[in-house]
Amino acid sequence: MKEKTDEYQVVHCNIYDPRVPSVFKAKANERAQCTVIRCSLAKCPIRDRGECTWVGILSRHRCPYGKMSIEEGFTKRAGKCGAWVRERKERYEGVPSLGYPGKKMAFVGDYVYLPYPHAAMNETLPWLAPGGAFLSENPFLPKSSWSVATVKSIIVFRPHAMIGGEIKSYQKEEMPKFLLHLRKEDPSMWKELCKERPDLDKMPDHVGRMALLRTLRAPIEFGPDDSRYPVEWRWTGKQVITSSKDAYDKTWGGVKLESLKLMGVPAKDAAIKVEDNEWVTEKTVFVD
Repeated sequence: MKEKTDEYQVVHCNIYDPRVPSVFKAKANERAQCTVIRCSLAKCPIRDRGECTWVGILSRHRCPYGKMSIEEGFTKRAGKCGAWVRERKERYEGVPSLGYPGKKMAFVGDYVYLPYPHAAMNETLPWLAPGGAFLSENPFLPKSSWSVATVKSIIVFRPHAMIGGEIKSYQKEEMPKFLLHLRKEDPSMWKELCKERPDLDKMPDHVGRMALLRTLRAPIEFGPDDSRYPVEWRWTGKQVITSSKDAYDKTWGGVKLESLKLMGVPAKDAAIKVEDNEWVTEKTVFVD
């Protein structure tokens, strides 16, 4: 299959119906809206994850292979609003609604997508759009510029804020993630990099990363990030189980309990923070 096609295919559709109740009440003059994203790539690794860089009106990471169209319909008071929404739902039936892209590198067509905050401030690299003060960064690099020298430049770069001072989160938080992603997404580049930087070739530390619960080793026990909800869970490989009384409250349960045993099946997208590297296996899927 060709990676790039001559025509655009519809890959995402989101229909806003102002008549549907929501947390934020729609104003009387708000109109129905149909947002469609089209892509000229037959296959995309970001799309394979159920995501797209074009999702979100405020997104600045515009992939060069996509385009977006927004069609406005009638207000919720208009009699034709319902028919307009139904017609769009029928027209784009079966088209998924993609999510926001995760902050993980990907090879997209003839480009490398590197969505690590502040990376595009590195002016020595040919970004689609460089970052910096008052600049709308677009962190796509041409594959033709992808080399060990480029990777080393990304690793040693130290961005500075407009008012002065290093943005330390880049080296402390973003580069460890980038190195983990590089090891997995581009093994050959990782191997070449380690020849020149053998100090980087060490076992990855996954503690603190978010991973899909169903893909972690079992059995394990884990607790919440929020100390206000001190529920301890045990993952068996099929179910999560807790006997913590904090998982239940008489105010909504209606019955005072002496003991409790709660079991459930986690959702496919349920993710938890890794507390021990022993939890991670070759099948573990990270979401950060």
